[in-house]
Amino acid sequence: MDAIRGLAAIAVVHFHMGLIWHVAPFGYLAVDFFFALSGFVTEVVYGPRFMTGMTTSRFVVTRLERLYPVFLVGIFLGAFVIVAKVFVGVDRPPAWVVPLNLAILPAPVAGDYFPVNVPCWTLFLEFTAYFLY
Repeated sequence: MDAIRGLAAIAVVHFHMGLIWHVAPFGYLAVDFFFALSGFVTEVVYGPRFMTGMTTSRFVVTRLERLYPVFLVGIFLGAFVIVAKVFVGVDRPPAWVVPLNLAILPAPVAGDYFPVNVPCWTLFLEFTAYFLY
């Protein structure tokens, strides 16, 4: 399973580097693989815990503790890039997108819904799936 995850991660990186036709023509499908794998792992790990009394709030806190620190690093790096773009006059997104993106919520602006950290759309969908779970 780890080897398949590794190959999928490489495919996604190559897809984002623009090497889609040379190395990873279907790299975007690896994201779907990660979603399916995440659902499987969530059920295998947390299903028994729910059966033995784990609460929904404990589940949410556990997932936030696991995912939010890395997410926060991405937000800070993305904010740095945005500040650099504003400084050179390339881009000026509305200031209110940062608090929304910090809350793992999409900002209804043209282009990316997560302009501070574009890949965060995956975490938003993952947390949506957790809510449904």
